[in-house]
Amino acid sequence: MRRWIVPIFLPLGGTALVLAGVIYGGQALRSQLRQHDRYTTAFADIECTPPEGMKQAQFLEEVRRNADLPERLPVLDEELTGRLKVAFAQHPWVEEVEEVQVGRDRRIEVHLRFRMPALVVPLADGTCPVDGNGVLLPATANVTGLPIWRGHSVLPGGKAGERWGDAALEGAAQVAGLLRPHQERMHLAAALSTSGEVVLTTKNGSRILWGRAPGKEKEGEAAATVKCERLLEHCRRFGDLDHPDGACEHDVRGADKARVRSLRVGR
Repeated sequence: MRRWIVPIFLPLGGTALVLAGVIYGGQALRSQLRQHDRYTTAFADIECTPPEGMKQAQFLEEVRRNADLPERLPVLDEELTGRLKVAFAQHPWVEEVEEVQVGRDRRIEVHLRFRMPALVVPLADGTCPVDGNGVLLPATANVTGLPIWRGHSVLPGGKAGERWGDAALEGAAQVAGLLRPHQERMHLAAALSTSGEVVLTTKNGSRILWGRAPGKEKEGEAAATVKCERLLEHCRRFGDLDHPDGACEHDVRGADKARVRSLRVGR
């Protein structure tokens, strides 16, 4: 039996060794090439749009340092895309990493969606901006014209890029974020929370009884999109949230549109 087994399996064993050598050698060569300048690209050359108010070079350097990545990236690294997604997601301005593309020409493109400031929180030593989810933003955020939180202020529970940690404040931030695209028409100046319900005021003194934060409406309460549309309808009719004869109060909480009221109140 040995006479015919050896001639059969000996070539097979030899072939297996050759294949193993090729695979190992290919991996070793690929590992060496990864570090060669020809197969690396500078982190600073990544193509992306920076957050508002930041230069691209500054933004990329902050991302690189926060993630402790090298100045040059090996484009042949199969895990590079995943590492870059994690790195950019860690930056406090980044809400979502939509796509990372690593091209054969060493070109790297990163598409991002950034957080937008929605509410300003006053503290003893200054102000802190938060986005529409109550996430603390860098102090460099442009908060011109945004509403101010008038509820009880506590120190944030985390660093920039993390939620503030106060349910009432975060609920008001959600409403402010939803209405932010319409700020030029609504002129919101302040927000607070009373018994778990958000109340907004305009620059001219009108009040908006909003109710619960989006997604947390109680039974019989209108959805956030319906409340927003009711306010926009008033703006289309009168130009802003104030009545032509003075400040007014908007109660947009009721599920039945007939219960929506616009009441004149004294200035």
